Amino acid sequence: MTTCVCCTNWMLKSRNKKITQNGRIIIMASKACKRHGNGNVANNGGKWIRPNRRKAIYLRDDLKCVYCGKGIEDGIIFTLDHLVSQEFGGDHSSSNLVTCCKSCNSAKGKKTQRQFFMWLRDQGVDTDHIAKRIRRNIRRKLPLKSHKSRI
Repeated sequence: MTTCVCCTNWMLKSRNKKITQNGRIIIMASKACKRHGNGNVANNGGKWIRPNRRKAIYLRDDLKCVYCGKGIEDGIIFTLDHLVSQEFGGDHSSSNLVTCCKSCNSAKGKKTQRQFFMWLRDQGVDTDHIAKRIRRNIRRKLPLKSHKSRI
């Protein structure tokens, strides 16, 4: 048996399991919690955040990747990146989410922010500028009501 990440409801016969740091078994990709339908499971695409909140975060970050600075005019595909991943106790709060292009998100992978910045420094990137951009963006309020008129 496994439990749902968000509510600890029991689920049966999961193929893909993972042990968390506190020893609880959580579901990773196959079955879902009865209470939450798809539930709060990893690898569930864009369904873990509502579209209007996703767009508000994109707008808060000026429609640019916080890591490389490329914007929508460069033709990038946006994703959201957790600054602190869920595996390390991060959540879906707007202060933990930033706009990121797919290539930067893939490069970061499962690295912590510190590990990713060390990797970027090895590539010759100035991470001080990136850190300032991230701090500035997460302090901003989300434009939840005005995003419809801006997109």
